Amino acid sequence: MVLFGLARDHHCYLATSQYAIHEARRNLITKKPERLHTFSDILACVEILPEADIKRLEQAASIGLQDEADIPILAAAIGHADLLVTGDRKHFGLWMGRAVHGVKVMSLADLLNLIESL
Repeated sequence: MVLFGLARDHHCYLATSQYAIHEARRNLITKKPERLHTFSDILACVEILPEADIKRLEQAASIGLQDEADIPILAAAIGHADLLVTGDRKHFGLWMGRAVHGVKVMSLADLLNLIESL
């Protein structure tokens, strides 16, 4: 919630895609249905990016993500974001802390540590 508070106060810019929203909603329904009511509220401070075009999908696919479902997540960030914040260490672990097609992949904890150090 800290990150969304920072965005509401205009200290950072948050963006996502409809695909990522759908995936997050699906995961919430399965794992934390009690959190669904706050999900819509936090999306109010997030810009919805257009879905990735074929070029960005191909760029994202080129790094060899283990789960094809993660390709549209990375593809939406390419060309639109400096950072991709994810808790998915299983599929993005190899790229944590590294830039991929101009987008640095990091965990929320690493991002919060970075913000705290500024």
